[in-house]
Amino acid sequence: MPDLALDEIERGWQLLNEGKDNEVLQLIKILEKNEVLTPEESLKIQILKGNLFFLLGNYQESLKISKIVYNESMRINKPLLSIDAIYIEWVTLFIFLGTHLETWEQITNCDNLLKAAVKETHSEFEQKEGLVNFMKGYFNFWERNYDLSLEYLNKALSTFEHHSKLHFTVTFVLTGIAGCHYGRGELDLTLNFAKKAIEKSVGNNIVVKISDNTCYKGIGSIYHQQGELDLAIEYFKKCLEFFEQYNFHIANMYVGMILDDLIEVFLDKKSPDQAQEYLDHFKQLVEEKRFPEDFQLYKLATARILKYSSRTRNRGKAEKMLKEIILVHEEAKRDVNRGIPEELKDPLILLCDYYINELRSTNDMEILEDVKPLITRLFKESDRTNSYPLLAQTYLLQGMLSLLQMNMGDARRELSQAQDIAESHGLQLLAREISNEHDKLLEQLGDWENLQEQKATIAERMDLISLDESIALMQGKRTINPPELTNEEPILLMILTEGGVLLFSYPFVDEWEQNSEMLGSFLSAFKSFSNEFFSEGLDRVKFGKFMVLMENALNFSICYLFKGQTYVAKKKLLDFTNSIQKNVSIMETLEKYYQTSQVLELKDLPSLEGFIKGIFV
Repeated sequence: MPDLALDEIERGWQLLNEGKDNEVLQLIKILEKNEVLTPEESLKIQILKGNLFFLLGNYQESLKISKIVYNESMRINKPLLSIDAIYIEWVTLFIFLGTHLETWEQITNCDNLLKAAVKETHSEFEQKEGLVNFMKGYFNFWERNYDLSLEYLNKALSTFEHHSKLHFTVTFVLTGIAGCHYGRGELDLTLNFAKKAIEKSVGNNIVVKISDNTCYKGIGSIYHQQGELDLAIEYFKKCLEFFEQYNFHIANMYVGMILDDLIEVFLDKKSPDQAQEYLDHFKQLVEEKRFPEDFQLYKLATARILKYSSRTRNRGKAEKMLKEIILVHEEAKRDVNRGIPEELKDPLILLCDYYINELRSTNDMEILEDVKPLITRLFKESDRTNSYPLLAQTYLLQGMLSLLQMNMGDARRELSQAQDIAESHGLQLLAREISNEHDKLLEQLGDWENLQEQKATIAERMDLISLDESIALMQGKRTINPPELTNEEPILLMILTEGGVLLFSYPFVDEWEQNSEMLGSFLSAFKSFSNEFFSEGLDRVKFGKFMVLMENALNFSICYLFKGQTYVAKKKLLDFTNSIQKNVSIMETLEKYYQTSQVLELKDLPSLEGFIKGIFV
């Protein structure tokens, strides 16, 4: 009889993976009538039941079952079954009650239970380890630790795909992976994984539908950024229709967010009347007590429409309302019942945009004094939410504003910081876009000098910078679309000692190899700006028609002169610097020639040419 019970439990998991929820429920009822079950078998039936009730949206029963299973499994010392119980409670709280910040203690408990279960069968241990990785992945997703989240979610995906018992969770893992790529600004990958998640979803229960519609919202947001506004509206409407059917935390938050999305898209589409229709619908839901009167997402949507108005009075109301939202958010933090936006970014950026438009129309530079505290708050918000995309974008925006004020050194330093942040956190498309903006600034230095001499107006300065594009990027209104990557034209590679003294040079073109005077004039000019280069925290300098990059390697500076885009050139220089630092023989030879004040020639260290050609050529 016990063997038959275990076989039937396994059949229950198979039915669950096929989306046959009613058949699973009937099977559980039959199994529960069995009077000769072992304690472990009884718990396994309840675990199947707890997962089923979670999927069906009966979260009160799933939470009740999880507590019973946890207490009993701990009593009979079955740590892997205790992990099942924690998982049921964790996902139930996460999906239906919006509790995620307080759940790390449960995950830590799971790690301890895994350590206590190392002697269990490999298959069972691996499956429970997959559940723990799933929880860690989603926890880190909410903490904006996208790299770590992807690491855990990919481990969970590998486990769930390998074990047929857990196939029903694959769609949820793919949804999380899509969310991570969206947070990193990788829209193509987001779209790919969101569509995969929808394809993998099986059944018609509420949690599967939540997963699908979460993906639909993500797809709609991508189409919004890509300017495909009609497609964005189609996906947002589909989501709204689903979430409005339910009245629990995550459903209500999605209704608020999607209504705000629809209002924003229709405003971008120059259709204020349709935007107003959705605001009226939002207002009706507030009046029907679906949302409280001070629901902040409703106020944010209202501010969007008021800001769009051509009337000064309405725009003034928008400014006041946005300030109130920011104040409430800072006081209440994450008050889920009042619809506090998960991120303060939206109202802050909307208010920045309001002031920048006012600046454009009035030419009054004092307006920038209203923008500066908003930039400070954006930096704090990026820190609070652990959002590296927001941090890099805020430095980019600050760089644009410094340009507007003709503070060239500040602008270049801030663009360098923005790119470094994007690079170091895997935001490659954003890093390329920032690098392109920095290159463009250096190409336009002559134009900026002319504007400075002519005491140009704000409007004339704005024609030279991508301020509106930076704001649109932060608002999620446009996709990141940097120019195609092209290889630079290498001119000269040098290794310098302190004070800009030449230790080694490698010309890539005959002109520089044969003309020592040209090299000498470059070195002379280089010494004059090298100190500024490092003290300002810059990563590039324009030298005539060339671009110069530098990296430090212990006592040496590696200097690269080239023509073309900086982005690829910088990666090559960093690769070269790291490679020679790891080579003991090369570094010892450089140090020897440095100590004896000799110039190193290629014949003295022939292995160096292999590194140079392999990376730069």
